[in-house]
Amino acid sequence: MGNVSGREEKSSREYYMECGQAQNLVILTSKLPQNPNMIMQIERGGFNESTRNYGSASPEKSIPAVISWIHGGTQVAIEGSWDDWKIRELLEGSGSGFSIFKVLKAGVYHYRFVVDGQWIYDPDLPHECDHLGNVFNVLDLKDNYPENTERDQEPECPSSPISSYNNPAITLDDFDKKLPEMPPLLQQMPLNQPSSSKNPQRDLQKPLSANLNHLYIKRDGGSQPVVALSSSQRFRTKFVTNVLYKPFKK
Repeated sequence: MGNVSGREEKSSREYYMECGQAQNLVILTSKLPQNPNMIMQIERGGFNESTRNYGSASPEKSIPAVISWIHGGTQVAIEGSWDDWKIRELLEGSGSGFSIFKVLKAGVYHYRFVVDGQWIYDPDLPHECDHLGNVFNVLDLKDNYPENTERDQEPECPSSPISSYNNPAITLDDFDKKLPEMPPLLQQMPLNQPSSSKNPQRDLQKPLSANLNHLYIKRDGGSQPVVALSSSQRFRTKFVTNVLYKPFKK
């Protein structure tokens, strides 16, 4: 599994890093607008030290990583210590979003962006300075991490005392109690609205959210008694109401 970390410089401004993991994929991107202070000329001799590999890492094990640049530019490239700064690779994308997919062995790498011909580092991501004062971004890939058991554990619910539960038997007095009144919102169902056939020019009102996904029944006690069943559903911004009429026989 991979992760991204590094030592950040002390500054008056806080920098934040967003690191997402999907299986063994490390996604490295930034979230802040471009900082004019991050553009600087960097000498070719900076960070000539070889890449630091973890002793416990398997030589064959590789970790995929996605590095992103979202601070604008026309052409964005990247150079890194993973190949001793030999190859400059172009990032794919346009406008304010560029990214590159790398498959690297576990270890600590230094890299820098080249945006429209200028060497630039991303202050939002982990970075450190060399002995010449040049700043480079840092990519720290590890092949294993301890599991975060605290995050996976569900919070324990406080146990309720047994005295708070009861199951009394139903008595005749329970049937004499007045039934609770229907909430006013549920009374505004389509079956209670005037028929649109009597006034074709009248616009139908949209069902209220409280009336959705309920089954309503209404009985007409006229010369030809019928029972009407109604239900309303919503799909995105559209509402559909189905009404079924059935003869009622006593």
